[in-house]
Amino acid sequence: MNREDRAKFLTLIEEANPALLTAVDRANITDEQILALVGQAMAPAPAGTLPAVRQAAGLQLSQSELQALCEQHGLTYRTSERVEEQRDGQPRRVWQPRLRPLSADDILSHRVEGPTVTIVTADGQKRTLARA
Repeated sequence: MNREDRAKFLTLIEEANPALLTAVDRANITDEQILALVGQAMAPAPAGTLPAVRQAAGLQLSQSELQALCEQHGLTYRTSERVEEQRDGQPRRVWQPRLRPLSADDILSHRVEGPTVTIVTADGQKRTLARA
């Protein structure tokens, strides 16, 4: 491995997980150690968690940050509720629209773009919000 590749790999490891390099002497690290650390740094995040790299870089928000953003902007989620009623003597099923506060679980995707956050919700809405 040449010097440029070593530098690129060390930068990659440091950006992904700085804790991996704290116990290693950078001057005496071997190529095998670098490749092993790259494997650890690029390991997939556990299911149900956000990748630590994207969160640390400010590109992705945690569930609690998303919930606080929803509450701060007073966002609502459009849904409907089934109601049984009588019409012309016959029981009928009617779907009535309902609004409720938006929760972080209703957000399908989000993207942090500098001072704004763009979210896509399960009811089909796309919203761009100012980040606090």
